[in-house]
Amino acid sequence: MAALGIGCENLMLKLIFSLTLALASLPLLSAQDEPARPRITNGPVVESVTSTTGVVAWSTNVSSGSVVYYGVDQGHLTQRSEMPWGGYTHRVTLRSLQPDTTYFFQASSPDAKGSGEVLKSQVEQFHTPASNGTAAPGTGK
Repeated sequence: MAALGIGCENLMLKLIFSLTLALASLPLLSAQDEPARPRITNGPVVESVTSTTGVVAWSTNVSSGSVVYYGVDQGHLTQRSEMPWGGYTHRVTLRSLQPDTTYFFQASSPDAKGSGEVLKSQVEQFHTPASNGTAAPGTGK
């Protein structure tokens, strides 16, 4: 029985030694190794527009939500459309738009990387066509 106890102690010491070596080999983080700040990396772009809908897309460098604030007054984006948790690529459909109308919008990615930080684009615009036709992507015309 005493030999079994010594064998376990040796095994435990070897394990502790191995873990110590493994931890010692890990690099220390410096200020330059810190992860990049959450940001919008592409877009937003208007992917398509009809007389009653618009699709806005953008991407971020961290996982975050997908929300678009929009309206007909650039200073008052009072309508909101969102998709379930977004990830890195975001695509939101705006519905019940009025034909032949200019809309202003701002893409937003809340809770970026779980930080609570909200990423916001600049305010952009598009125009819905008068008929039920589809406008050229990104132009709204």
